[in-house]
Amino acid sequence: MKKLRPRMTKLPGVKDRDDIMPGMAHWQGSGPKGKYCEGCEHREYYHDIDHHKGCYMFFKLSGVHGPRIQLNWKACKYFEEKQK
Repeated sequence: MKKLRPRMTKLPGVKDRDDIMPGMAHWQGSGPKGKYCEGCEHREYYHDIDHHKGCYMFFKLSGVHGPRIQLNWKACKYFEEKQK
């Protein structure tokens, strides 16, 4: 039996599941324009003795250490400029 998939219209400017990036604290691109995860204070943190390249804000919100966050993903609403 063929599995039916729901058919929904993609609306311009409206986020949907294609905009979800595993391990991000919020929708990709919901942060400041022109900013990327690479420049975010929350990307990369230490837990126990390991250096984790996931999102610390994702961990704070979910209690789970998420997967690695790519440098070129567009920033989310929790973006904070990395301290130099």
